[in-house]
Amino acid sequence: MSLASLAMYVSPAPIAEATRLFWEVLGKRIRGYGLDALRGARAAINEPGSNSGYNLFRAFVAPHAVDGRFFSSVKETGGHRASIDAVSSGEADVAAIDCVTFGNTLRFDPDRVAGVRILAETPRGPGLPFITGAATPARDLIILRRALSETIADPELAAVCDTLSLRGISLLGDADYEVLAELDREAADQGYPTIA
Repeated sequence: MSLASLAMYVSPAPIAEATRLFWEVLGKRIRGYGLDALRGARAAINEPGSNSGYNLFRAFVAPHAVDGRFFSSVKETGGHRASIDAVSSGEADVAAIDCVTFGNTLRFDPDRVAGVRILAETPRGPGLPFITGAATPARDLIILRRALSETIADPELAAVCDTLSLRGISLLGDADYEVLAELDREAADQGYPTIA
């Protein structure tokens, strides 16, 4: 049973394809935009196993790293909120935050991102998945998919879905997530196996 068999799509920010999200590189004290503005900055990352707070960020800067380095330092925060806070407080200069988290933070906690701005956009990746146990029986997976689809389609739950930024459900397979493994391999092949 695939863990990547169901993905939600959300839309607090413009998205070209419902199942492919982008991650925004945020900064507060950086002048300019794009990669040139980020070189030598202090980066905040979620943790090395994070796709949104690490893998796509690394893929974004890997082609421009010199001798395996791009940033002056890297701080592991443990999550998007902590990475946003690190940028806001000045502990870090930049962080990659998925557009869903950033959009919802703007919407529900705008003070947290006051003064923070979008500097760049990383490569797109598959939408955020709903994950269940690897041992979930196929019958239960069908029930879960149906329940989620019906919940999002229910007009009486529209306000709840809006609060959660849920817009729909798309079934994705392992092949849809292969792009993430490919980005990981490409970064390593470019001499940038870890964010540094």
